[in-house]
Amino acid sequence: MTLQPSRQPAPGTVSRRASLALIAGAAGGFGLLRPSTAHAMQVRPVVLDLGATARTMGGQIELGNGFDRAITVEISAREFFLPTEAGAQATYGDGNDIVVFPAQAIVEPGANRTVRLQYVGSPIIPRSRHFIVTVAQLPVRLPEGESAVQVLYNFEVLVNVGVPGTQSQLEIVQSSVKAVGETRAVPVLTVRNTASTYGYLGEQRLVLTQVDEAGRQIFSQRFSPTELQQLLGLGMIGPGQTREIEMSLDLPSRSGVLSAQLTLERRRR
Repeated sequence: MTLQPSRQPAPGTVSRRASLALIAGAAGGFGLLRPSTAHAMQVRPVVLDLGATARTMGGQIELGNGFDRAITVEISAREFFLPTEAGAQATYGDGNDIVVFPAQAIVEPGANRTVRLQYVGSPIIPRSRHFIVTVAQLPVRLPEGESAVQVLYNFEVLVNVGVPGTQSQLEIVQSSVKAVGETRAVPVLTVRNTASTYGYLGEQRLVLTQVDEAGRQIFSQRFSPTELQQLLGLGMIGPGQTREIEMSLDLPSRSGVLSAQLTLERRRR
């Protein structure tokens, strides 16, 4: 399941999404949140962490235009409600608590443009809040009598508003070996967040150990936050969520027992 564009393409246009594929359908949670690939239009960052206090409510994204012509974009927000049960579907609401300025912008060729975001909702929130900010390229008005197929880009930025003074509580509740194809095996981690605010598995330190059926250690490796993000992205876990995350890492055996130890790196938001 992926997020749908905020606009339908106009006649004679093709909508090309450069989104994050934020929803993992089976897990009912956020995807890996890796940066999107480079395009003639760029939006960064793709994940923005805000807070509900005065000094943390504001942030900005930068739009880049690599085309040889000016582009016009429309920026809109909607709230994203995380499912807490595996297999459940995400739901959406209005994004009125995120103010975007400007809501429509022209970016000249080869130039950058800054868009400011401000959380204006209640500073007292029982759980972290999450919003999707869509940056949609608008079609160019063509001269009368002229027609062309226009490729339009839509980008989606995940904006998180954390609970003030609260930390995520991530724990690995299960680790297993998953067979892939006929010869490969990769680690699968089931991670639970018992806190009222979101967290990132990719910001933690992890130790993986695999033993064979005779109890002999055949694999052991430590991962720093930087190394972990290279394997699984940010790996966001929402408040009250349990997610199953598959790592892009080859294990030496398709059998045996895998254990995982997580060391939390605390970050105040």
